[in-house]
This record gives sequence, C-alpha cells and structure tokens, in this order.
Amino acid sequence: MAIKFCCKVDFSATKTVELIQRAYRDAVSSRTDDNIVAVDKMVKEDRNVTSVLIVDTIGIPKTVVLRN
Repeated sequence: MAIKFCCKVDFSATKTVELIQRAYRDAVSSRTDDNIVAVDKMVKEDRNVTSVLIVDTIGIPKTVVLRN
C-alpha cells in the first residue's frame, strides 16, 4: 500500500524507498540473501521447525518468514 500511495502522489523511486525505510526501519532489509540462506538451512535441517523459532533465531519479522 505504501508503494502504491507513493506512486499516486508522484514520488520518485528514490524518495519512495527512503520513506519506506524510514517508516519500517529494519523490517525493510529483512529479506536479504543471508537471511534467505539461513531460513533455508533451518528448514532443511528440521522440516518441523516453527516460524516462531525462525523469528527468534534469525531475528526477522514473522511476516517475512511467512511470506514464502
């Protein structure tokens, strides 16, 4: 929704990213290659691993873990 809003008010891509990072802080950068590899490794080691354990271990928001 935030990106759609920024597009509707004609903000540049740079301004949009800046505002989203300011608003959401670390949650914006949670989906990194390192975090993807870490989650993948945890799931491969234990197929019954819970999203809560992943969140607690890696320190990323649950919404990011559940996204894919």
